[in-house]
Amino acid sequence: MVQSVQTRKSTFIASKDWIDIPFSASPPSLMQQLINVSLVLPSLLERVDRLSDVSSELLTAEILDLGQSFLHLHSRLEKWEEALHGQSMWNPPSDSNSRSSPLGADIWFTSITMANFYMHIWAFQIICILELSNLADVHTFRSWTLPKGPTTIQAASLKICLSMNYLLQEEMKLFGPASAMLPLQTAYKVFSEDKCKYMRELHYLEGIVDCLVKKGIRSTPDIVYS
Repeated sequence: MVQSVQTRKSTFIASKDWIDIPFSASPPSLMQQLINVSLVLPSLLERVDRLSDVSSELLTAEILDLGQSFLHLHSRLEKWEEALHGQSMWNPPSDSNSRSSPLGADIWFTSITMANFYMHIWAFQIICILELSNLADVHTFRSWTLPKGPTTIQAASLKICLSMNYLLQEEMKLFGPASAMLPLQTAYKVFSEDKCKYMRELHYLEGIVDCLVKKGIRSTPDIVYS
């Protein structure tokens, strides 16, 4: 599903059978629940990319429907995150090997699963807001209000940055950082929109990318900077 978001192509696993049947015997994990909720995202992104093929008579209605769909998904993810009240994440323990971050206190998690959950729920919210903003700018059309407050794209991107040291621990091997490519890519895109204002954040992210390359994930620059 994450790859489908990156390629902006709809995925067959968004069908109801693929969501319901695998978990008919046992309940889905929190991360799987997040994926199920967000499965609509790739098809929305694909529809955005196909707006140039929509006739002028139908264009306004299609943009409005896309905008409402992104708003609905963002609202659902935001309320879900708020309901968790930051469960399973905190500042790093004193005996950890966490490096001091120039951006603020690192975010620590109870498990790599929870780290992936939070980083992707932030990334998906960011993508929704970016797409809403792009729709309004490109098509000079807006009948919705962009989400504001504690889950702005900059705040969510900063949380992604502050979560990376947790995934870079040696015991995470390659699985930890490799699972964070979409969040990293999303945060970099946000901060790249104003390189002068967010020079420090971009420098930090570039350091993370260099670290991942040294760990053996050589495709990281191509993914994050694309």
